Amino acid sequence: MLKKEKSPYLTIIGMVFGLTLIYILKGYQALPYVILVISFLALSISKFSILVDALMKRVLSYLGTIISFLFLIPFFYLVLTPFSVLSKLFSKQDNLKLKKPLSTNFKSVDKTFSKESFKKLW
Repeated sequence: MLKKEKSPYLTIIGMVFGLTLIYILKGYQALPYVILVISFLALSISKFSILVDALMKRVLSYLGTIISFLFLIPFFYLVLTPFSVLSKLFSKQDNLKLKKPLSTNFKSVDKTFSKESFKKLW
């Protein structure tokens, strides 16, 4: 299935909306002028909006990679590793069968199959 490409104008609208929120919350005096310039250039020059869209996709891709590592690495070491250690300490049974009590890891199963079991496999 082909991924539908969204319009570069949606990226510009998102940027303008974000900059407007920053202006409302922080009150930087230069932001309305930046918003007007970005809006004017995006409406008048279509290549500008395509360039900004490509640049924002690349920046947000790198930012997403960095943020995912910043969240997943502490989650692994602070949440999953202690649970793993506690599970290993308090469980009596070896679920992964890492300690080999037998000479082989294979289990022999003596089961007879009937004709009906092959008719409805799912």
